[in-house]
Amino acid sequence: MRRRPPNLAEFFKALHPTGFDSSKYTEVDRARDFKAVFDATDTGQRVLWQILIMAEYYNTTAIPGDPHMTHFFLGKRALAMEILNALSPTEAPEPQERTADQPHGDET
Repeated sequence: MRRRPPNLAEFFKALHPTGFDSSKYTEVDRARDFKAVFDATDTGQRVLWQILIMAEYYNTTAIPGDPHMTHFFLGKRALAMEILNALSPTEAPEPQERTADQPHGDET
């Protein structure tokens, strides 16, 4: 049985009414979602591996004497790096409440 290619126009049309608000989507949210897609199952890990191969993540990006192709490969690799960065964001520590014995600002 042959699969039909996905209808991306329908996908984006269906996604719009979900109320997704990108302004409230944090790095932690993105990491949770990316881990659910790429890290939670063997299938997701295989797909991530294929993306890294397609992006030539593990290959040299510099093409001696050809700056155009070097930039082309750097662009492909940049997407893989964005995905990997989304899987493990840097999180700032939560602010802690000041206790009565801690100084205020520049007080000592």
